[in-house]
Amino acid sequence: MRIIKTRTLSITIILSLLLMYINPLISKVNAATLTPISDTMSNQTVSATSVINNFSFDAVSGIPASGTVTITFPSGFTSVSVGSATSSMSGATFLVSGNVVTITNGSTAIAAGTTVTISGITATNPSTASSTTTQYIISISDSGGDSASIAVAIISSSQVNLTATINPTITFSISTNSINFGTLSASSVSNQSNTLTLSTNASSGASISISDSNAGLHDTANNYTIHSSTSTLSAGTEGYGVNASSSSLTVQSPFSGTGNSVGALTTSTQTLANVTAPVNNSSITVNYLASISNVTPSGSYSDTITYIATGTF
Repeated sequence: MRIIKTRTLSITIILSLLLMYINPLISKVNAATLTPISDTMSNQTVSATSVINNFSFDAVSGIPASGTVTITFPSGFTSVSVGSATSSMSGATFLVSGNVVTITNGSTAIAAGTTVTISGITATNPSTASSTTTQYIISISDSGGDSASIAVAIISSSQVNLTATINPTITFSISTNSINFGTLSASSVSNQSNTLTLSTNASSGASISISDSNAGLHDTANNYTIHSSTSTLSAGTEGYGVNASSSSLTVQSPFSGTGNSVGALTTSTQTLANVTAPVNNSSITVNYLASISNVTPSGSYSDTITYIATGTF
């Protein structure tokens, strides 16, 4: 009986030793690779600071409640921080020790195959660029033994600076350069119109000025002028002037009247309308009005109006 008991004890000890040896091997066999895995960096330039690293991987075997994920940055990375870090693991907490970040899951287990994201871990990039002989490998592992590695590129500059020039532009057009009142009558106020169109990329907009050659309608043969004045014209009374309207330009006084209310034209330049920002195909309608009395001398009357568009760049 003693011999049998001794043999049984020996077998038990041998089996225990075998299990102690085999268990680690079984754990290694069961360990899986966290794949697919990625680290999206906000900047890959050498020595760039506060670079954001956003990690994503599939938890192949799942992560239990209070399980951990460890992210290890290689030598060269510095100032690793988790001040603004977040994770798709509910209730996760973060701990930094040197280049090692440990994330502890909350009270909710992560199912196997679930994609886990860990975002907002910042660091300063290495001062030496990657090469065939210098590689930067970030390792990730979880408390279940699953792990993976990521190679990240560090280059002299990961940014492309683009430059361009935009030339200042302004275009100005007048729909017609000839206005004919026809035969004026003391029984009515004559009205004709045309359209001015302005486009410019001037940052402070533009203005349109107006002036005329005679300060009125002038008959050279009789040396007589129907003077322009700021007034409301009426049939049977001499008068001449313009008013204007626009949905995109601001018409200035005294030309902002309507109906038969007109502003006086002068040989000096006046502002007809302006705008304080760039415009595209903005139009303004200008109305030309004239009236005469029963004693206005007969003859051929004319005036020349000059418009100038000026951009403020």
